[in-house]
Amino acid sequence: MVRTAVNTNLDQVTLDELSVRDKGRLERYLRRSDTWMALALSQRTDLSQFAQKILRNGVAAIAIHANGTDVGMVAFYCNDLSHGRAYITHLAVDPEYRRCGLGKKLTEFAMRYSQSRGMNSIALEVGRSNESARRLYASCGFVESETQIGGINSLTSIWMSCPLSQNTE
Repeated sequence: MVRTAVNTNLDQVTLDELSVRDKGRLERYLRRSDTWMALALSQRTDLSQFAQKILRNGVAAIAIHANGTDVGMVAFYCNDLSHGRAYITHLAVDPEYRRCGLGKKLTEFAMRYSQSRGMNSIALEVGRSNESARRLYASCGFVESETQIGGINSLTSIWMSCPLSQNTE
C-alpha cells in the first residue's frame, strides 16, 4: 500500500493505493457507498467480483481521513495499451466530503498515475443526469465526446475524455 498526502484544504486526508491484499477494504467501501448512487452499483454487478477485477486488472485508491474513516475512492484501468487510453470505472465520495475538492483530487490522482504508466488520454462514462459529476470532470479537463442510449443504468450516458499530456500538473 502506498500512502500519498492529498494537497488540498482536506489536510487530514491521505490517499492509499490499494493492492490485492486490500480486497476486503475495497469491497467494504463499495458496499458503504452503494446507497449514494441513483441506481446502486450492486444492482448492476457483484461488488465482490468488481473489487477483485479492479485490484487484479486496474488501480484503486481510497481517501482516508486522519480519524481512520475511508471517505472517497477512485478505480481505473491503464490497460488499453494499443490506444494509450486509461478508463475511470468508478468514483465515489462520502456525501460529507463532497464539494470540497476531494473528487477532483481523486480524479487528478487517476490522471497522473495513468500518465506515469504511458497513457496519453483518459475516459469515463457518466450518467447524463449526473450534473455534479459532469461539472467535476469538466473542471479536470474532460470534454463530452458522445452520448449513449442504454449505457450506465440502462439510461442515457455520456462519454467524456481528456488528453493527459496537458492536464495533469
